[in-house]
Amino acid sequence: MKKAMKKMIALLLCAVMVLGTAGIAASASDKGKTYEAEPVNTAENIGATAEAEKNDETVYVIQDYEGNKQVIVSDSKDDEPHYLEDAPELPVEVTVSCQLDESEIAAEDLAGKSGWVKIRFDYVDNQRKKVTVNGKTEEMYVPFAAITGLILDNDHFSNIEVVNGKMLDDGERTVIVGLAFPGLQENLRLDEDKSEIPSYMEITAYATDFEMESAYTIITNSVFKDLNTDKFGSFDDMADSAGKLTDAMTQLMGGSDDIYNGLVSLLSGANELADGIGQLSEGLDTLTENNTALNEGARQVFESLLSMANAQLSEAGLDVPALTIDNYETVLNGILASMNADKVAEQVQVQVEQAVRARGEEVRSAVTEAVRQEVASKVTQAVRQNVLTQVLAGIGMNVEEYDKALSAGMIPEEQVSRINAAVAQQMESDKVKAAISAKTDEQMKSPEVLALIDSKTEEQIKNLISQQMASKEVQAKMQEALKQASEGAAKIGSLKAQLDSYNTFYRGLISYTNGVANAASGARKLNESMPQLISGITALRDGALQLSDGLKQLNEEGIQKLAGIMDGDLSEISERLRKTKELAEQYRSYTGNSDSVKFIYKTKAIKGNEN
Repeated sequence: MKKAMKKMIALLLCAVMVLGTAGIAASASDKGKTYEAEPVNTAENIGATAEAEKNDETVYVIQDYEGNKQVIVSDSKDDEPHYLEDAPELPVEVTVSCQLDESEIAAEDLAGKSGWVKIRFDYVDNQRKKVTVNGKTEEMYVPFAAITGLILDNDHFSNIEVVNGKMLDDGERTVIVGLAFPGLQENLRLDEDKSEIPSYMEITAYATDFEMESAYTIITNSVFKDLNTDKFGSFDDMADSAGKLTDAMTQLMGGSDDIYNGLVSLLSGANELADGIGQLSEGLDTLTENNTALNEGARQVFESLLSMANAQLSEAGLDVPALTIDNYETVLNGILASMNADKVAEQVQVQVEQAVRARGEEVRSAVTEAVRQEVASKVTQAVRQNVLTQVLAGIGMNVEEYDKALSAGMIPEEQVSRINAAVAQQMESDKVKAAISAKTDEQMKSPEVLALIDSKTEEQIKNLISQQMASKEVQAKMQEALKQASEGAAKIGSLKAQLDSYNTFYRGLISYTNGVANAASGARKLNESMPQLISGITALRDGALQLSDGLKQLNEEGIQKLAGIMDGDLSEISERLRKTKELAEQYRSYTGNSDSVKFIYKTKAIKGNEN
């Protein structure tokens, strides 16, 4: 038990190294029996020792599925664990509920059962404190991270899936680590329809003769203590950027309406322009002077959109070049191309082939042994024929004569038996066996045999790759990868559509301002080509109408939707994160005698009548 518990704790600590280190060995019996614990040198688990400057407290909770608990406390100043008979309320309750074939079942009753099981770990935060948020007093949860780890034997579990966690399958066992933050959703007042912070971990699988090792859970608030609140100002900057983006669109739409209305008026008075050529030229020159500012404003809006898109891609874990006006289409198309079904299948094929070829020496060894047996059999047969020839020569016969006489029944059975016995005796001699072995070794080194081994090895590797690709496990992983790729492609496609919409407007605006500059140049020729000017103004008016309509459509379908993503009060979320960090820093001890504390829960194994 001590070895198993150390192994599990090491697993959890590797998964969350930032949460600190701890070691414990404990064993537990059924309800009513004694629970025992013994300290373990953490250097044995992590390969390092250090003298603590503070009194760090570790609380071990050994519990069953009916709510019965044993609480053991140790700290860095006292090597001896202490069992608490009247333990205070735990800051976080860890409860486990189970289903078998979609029906509720007591955890202990699962032992030995087969069918589809669902195992759910719920984490309930019991610590609430009054705080002041933006001038108002309310209660918030003291924040904790809950990390649960357990190992499932693949002989008893298949088709394993996990919600709010990760799993690693080494072929014999599946290691599962779940992560949850009970109470954090409520602390930040986040809309569950838009984002959900996990407060539970759930496992589904098909069980055969159900049995499960103990699950271990680390409860700690250190992850929240380490939050860097200096970075929270970026939330306010994002909110300001969204406001500026909306304001800029309003100004652009107002400006486009003004331009359109001005061109309508210009066209209606075109017949009177003959006497006002100079005024028209001056007005168009003024418009041309504003072209640079208008184009620069539109470019800044475009770059703001690209900056927000880069942030979304970074949060999604995509390592791609930063999006620019010139490259965004190429980059996003590249991402979409990598997410199609063929690419996903190709990536899975490459991973499977790499895994199989990593076992190439093992496969070659097995093939070599099989070929050696075949070669040895042929060599043995040839040596036996030579021995028979020698035995027959001793009685004045050759093999051909012997075969004919034997077929005709002319050789007595006793003589045949003596001949066979003589051959067998020589075949069993050390000299003949050594000759067979030497000849076999010689042929195994021949180019023909080596080439055969190479061919058979490659054939076997390809067969193994095909078998792995057809396996349920690989097919399930491929389906999951295809699902994730499909969801990611939908999001990237939506993002690209928004950027394409603005790009259409942006390119149209550049074309429009170029048209204004050309119109100013043409105004100087109005005296000579008035009809042409009227026609040009008409076209310019129509283009301004399209620009105005396009801006309104962009605002409704693109900018307003994008701003809607940030419709929450980010400054309030920033303040709530600060308060959450403060609560984490204030909660330091379970018993009131330490500077920091972490909790390690052990939920007992399910193995028939065993603990």
